[in-house]
Amino acid sequence: MRKNIFAVDVDGTLIQSGTTKLGDENLDAIKTILNHGDIFCFSSGRTFRSLKHLLKGNDLDVIYICENGNLIRNNDEILFVNVIEKELVLNIIDYLYKNHVERIGILVSLVDECLYYENKKLDIDFKPTSYQNLEYQDFLNIFKDKDVIKISIYMNELCDEFYQIYKDLNELFKGKIEVFDANNKWIDISKTGGNKGNGVKFIIEKFNLSYDNLYCFGDGENDLSMLKLTKNSFSPFIALDKVKEEVSFLYSSFPKLIHAFYLDKK
Repeated sequence: MRKNIFAVDVDGTLIQSGTTKLGDENLDAIKTILNHGDIFCFSSGRTFRSLKHLLKGNDLDVIYICENGNLIRNNDEILFVNVIEKELVLNIIDYLYKNHVERIGILVSLVDECLYYENKKLDIDFKPTSYQNLEYQDFLNIFKDKDVIKISIYMNELCDEFYQIYKDLNELFKGKIEVFDANNKWIDISKTGGNKGNGVKFIIEKFNLSYDNLYCFGDGENDLSMLKLTKNSFSPFIALDKVKEEVSFLYSSFPKLIHAFYLDKK
């Protein structure tokens, strides 16, 4: 019977932000968790495809809490989707496009794909379906009949405008959206309640698990909602200070921590 559940962030926690390879040691640690009958969850702002790619074709029975908790999958089975209302999507895009489009990239996450728009070429480190120099209405038409679960903003440098966008979004759409500084030139936007903490809660309730056996790992602002769910909260030494202040334990190596965890259980 499965007992423990490990909810683990990816960028900055398991691997360096933006990295496309998980590494053999991390992969072995995940396999160790599964081989002991426990549950492993990726809990990330990344897309399902990006997380699936990290496993290098290994067919592992893991749970994917994707898009900051707005999409939860057990491989091909969709367990939960948190959709942003159409009018709210349009209002957010309208603000971004009319005020900042010359300097940002806009990533619109759907259930099965991502659509990325930029007015000029920016240096992003992954390859979603991309569009450039579209008229405003043409951009909206791409996803007007599709369910949007997250909107992300990219800037190729951290500057005053980045933090102004973060502030404006929180003020303009207060109570309607969750806004996260993703720590690596990205701002993530989702419907209120769309966060990793609620994603983990969904899994706990679905599989009738105990919060006493929940182990959460994260390093950034978007991890705080899940780290606060349990006394078994961990962050790497390189995490944000406000995250390290919230967790119970700090660590330097996830694989070594998992190895020690199961040694102690013998």
